Amino acid sequence: MKKKILFYSPYTIFPFHFETELELAEKYLNQGHSVTFLFCDGDLPSCDVNPNHKYSVCAVCKSRRNSGMKWLGKDKVKVENFYQVTEAQKQVIQSFQSIDILSLEQLKNISINGSDIGMAVYGSLICNLREPYLDPTEYINLIRKNLIAAAIVHFSFKNRLEKDRPNEVIIFNGRMAPLRPVLRLTQSLGITTYVHERAGDLNRYSLTPNIYPHDLNFMKQEIELTYHNSPLSESEKSTIANEWFEERSNNHPQAWVSFTDQQKKDLIPESLNSQNINIAIFNSSEDEMMSIEGWSNPFYKDQNDGIHKILNTFKDFDNIKFFLRVHPNLSKTDNSQTRFLKNISSRFSNIEIIAPSSPISTYSLINACDIVITFGSTVGIEAVYQSKPSILMGRAIYEDLGGLILPSSHLDLVNVISNYMLTRELPKAKDSKIAFVKYGFFQKTYGCLFEFVKPYNAFSVSLQRDNENEYFVQPSFLAKVLNKLKL
Repeated sequence: MKKKILFYSPYTIFPFHFETELELAEKYLNQGHSVTFLFCDGDLPSCDVNPNHKYSVCAVCKSRRNSGMKWLGKDKVKVENFYQVTEAQKQVIQSFQSIDILSLEQLKNISINGSDIGMAVYGSLICNLREPYLDPTEYINLIRKNLIAAAIVHFSFKNRLEKDRPNEVIIFNGRMAPLRPVLRLTQSLGITTYVHERAGDLNRYSLTPNIYPHDLNFMKQEIELTYHNSPLSESEKSTIANEWFEERSNNHPQAWVSFTDQQKKDLIPESLNSQNINIAIFNSSEDEMMSIEGWSNPFYKDQNDGIHKILNTFKDFDNIKFFLRVHPNLSKTDNSQTRFLKNISSRFSNIEIIAPSSPISTYSLINACDIVITFGSTVGIEAVYQSKPSILMGRAIYEDLGGLILPSSHLDLVNVISNYMLTRELPKAKDSKIAFVKYGFFQKTYGCLFEFVKPYNAFSVSLQRDNENEYFVQPSFLAKVLNKLKL
């Protein structure tokens, strides 16, 4: 049966993601289906790649769109502007132009016809500003623009999908203001939607049906399904998993940049004394999952709260030392999370802060310490791989795999560490090997292998059909000049 496939690409400026859509479109066309692309012609007052709606950024985005359609074949696909709003809907949209937002809770609770556009806007804001606890009164103009953008997308797709229902819809990410309203509408209308994103390996992309790839419970199920549905032997799965972990410990870029490539192998803090109990804490950027339901920390307000409580509990014990490795992703970030961390060492003598840009090796630190504590960082399962006791005090997609020490509360964590101080014994973690094998195998094999996209790194990809020259989706010379001038 010939299907009607609808692609929504509000921004094409991201290398890799737009090329993923071109790959998918080429596959659909080869199967005989009809393909329609809906693009933005500058109708959104703000978006994630162009929050201030600069003309030059729009020009680059449109130019890359045209270049991509050229490779795909303009005569093979239908191309339209997504914008489709009635006069009555325009009045609802314009009401957001003067809305006052006094708290984050107020913003998060804003919805249109059941679509959580407030949470979508919050996701866009913390992605751009890197501040999970932003003051909405300080950024009210940006909030209003994003609410308007989300409302435009909601009404445009409501009108379009109810009038001309496609068989399948393809979108990127599904988390942000210009994207989440589409996912919510297709979910409510029962239209099959595939959300694409990077996978755990550069040569793959993920396609999650009817849900964004940040959903905790869904991804936990995908890990199990990926492992159990594979025809490979246990030995082959283990080899593939080990390869993924070894790539990381050797600073090999995978689906993204390597955050440890500037670290020096075997370098550990000079103050690390083997006579003490040494505990390594690895945090992650607080803003990553704040706009996704299900990721709230069950023990603490946030990671900083957890770190403070842990340090405060053990501040009077001279034989215990904590080493906080601040995630390299926070190296150039100035927000409430990093400012707190800069000040905490002056308040507690039992902590050494390892800066994001420090050359100290993450993996050598894991090995040198007695215990690892994480709040959801991948280091938690990497510590299991390195046979190091790993305590999880947050949420993670690997939380049910085994191999971890899982305290039920902060008090339980205190008892675990206190007992270790007295007896050098920790609760037994079950299924450690199968835990890291499942996770590593998932990261290495989950998703679809590219057929037409040829990735060089996380930011440079080309397209190539059989017997054709390699094609790079590039903006025009004029668009590049405008962008350089930052008009």
